[in-house]
Amino acid sequence: MKKLTVFLFLASSVFGAEAVLAQWSRVRVVDGYDMAYGMAIGKGRNDDTVRVYMGGDTPSRPALYEATYRSNTWEAAPAYYDYVGYLLVENARNDSVQRVYSIGLGSPKEFEYAGGSWNRDTLPYPSGGSLRMACGFGRNDGLKRLYASGYEDGHMYEYSYEVDRWLMRDMGACGGGAFLKGVVLGQGRNDGVVRVYTAHLNGHVYEYSDSSGVWQVVDMGTIVPGVLLNGGIAIGDGRNDGVQRIYVSVDTLGPSDKGIIAEYSYEGGNWVIRRVGDNWLWFWPVAVGKGRNDTVSRVYAASVDNHVYEFSYSSGQWIKADVGVGETQIYWMRDVTVGVGRGDGVNRVYAVNDADLYEFSWNGSGVETGKEIKELVAMDRLRVHPNPFCNKTTLEYYLRIGGGVNVRIYDCLGREVKRVIEAVQAAGWQRIEWDGRDGEGRLLPAGVYFCQLVSKGEKKESSQTVKLVLTR
Repeated sequence: MKKLTVFLFLASSVFGAEAVLAQWSRVRVVDGYDMAYGMAIGKGRNDDTVRVYMGGDTPSRPALYEATYRSNTWEAAPAYYDYVGYLLVENARNDSVQRVYSIGLGSPKEFEYAGGSWNRDTLPYPSGGSLRMACGFGRNDGLKRLYASGYEDGHMYEYSYEVDRWLMRDMGACGGGAFLKGVVLGQGRNDGVVRVYTAHLNGHVYEYSDSSGVWQVVDMGTIVPGVLLNGGIAIGDGRNDGVQRIYVSVDTLGPSDKGIIAEYSYEGGNWVIRRVGDNWLWFWPVAVGKGRNDTVSRVYAASVDNHVYEFSYSSGQWIKADVGVGETQIYWMRDVTVGVGRGDGVNRVYAVNDADLYEFSWNGSGVETGKEIKELVAMDRLRVHPNPFCNKTTLEYYLRIGGGVNVRIYDCLGREVKRVIEAVQAAGWQRIEWDGRDGEGRLLPAGVYFCQLVSKGEKKESSQTVKLVLTR
């Protein structure tokens, strides 16, 4: 397994110690090449076989992949063409049949495997579209339903299958305006009642509770006022004390360019927010589970730096470890989960970036020290100033070794908007200006962008990404 950024996560700070671990092994399950988004684990064909699914946005290529572990190897095959976004495998119709569900800036889609092929059904369209969804007992009546977060209108939507069709109900606005993102269901208050929790781009988390058919909304607050919440949200016993808590990913948008994992705990009638840990670049998806296949639940978060990180709570502090990095360095980690993807009873960590689906397995070997860290401390570096900027900014980067250089700008959805430079350059500091325009010379709108440096030297490739804030 490649370990390209040990120095970076050694330099980042968390509340407590930071471990450097070498016990994780990585396998590429699906090679999707371009624009993957989500993943899910389950019996999507409604048979006895557990499979891993990956969804993407590639109409000209298979957009829904299905991977099955057989004879000590992964077999990946296309299941469906056309757009497929974030995924679930669930019995959402309450008929004991597992199906695959997808969503991404549009209507939820349902994929059912019958008669040797996949059939797709489109559910009603939520106003303004939706990015994420979850499935569960949101009304506490023994019936599962789908819940989708409204992206452009800030409403939550509930889908229930009744008689022979899907019905959509508007659960109401969160109160924070547009851009609801991630959603989960669970007993966040530890009172036996399931509620719906959703993450907003404004950094707040909102709770929806059903009361006699009327949805009540509570603003649970934010860890840092004025920040952006990247949409990663999970619920679970992250501290292994029998208490369910909610974990979300937050972007500080500050000069430190750090992402934060925040923990929401319901205590004494109030929501208490604490910091779990941070990173030099922001996190995206979050999961809670027994990724090491032991008795301990941990928090897992995937970052824009293409790494998956693990947070373990021990002796009153959180310990951060690097699980691994995607093989294709120019892409981000988009989704992460913990599950029994091989159907062998062993929990592993699964993550998908724009290009591929990976499996990370814990093998319990020793701690990585000494020589490997020394070899990786000297790395190519990228910095940007001013940041935020209005009309132009300077991109500076240091090349430890001369070689091929690729600098590109991406928007907040991961789409390439500008190829700044592709060249062979000498070692040392290099500098170039960017005027906030795309590859066609058009002014880009204000917002969050990402500058990525990919450098190649001595047959090695390294990647650095810096977040940019463009104002107008």
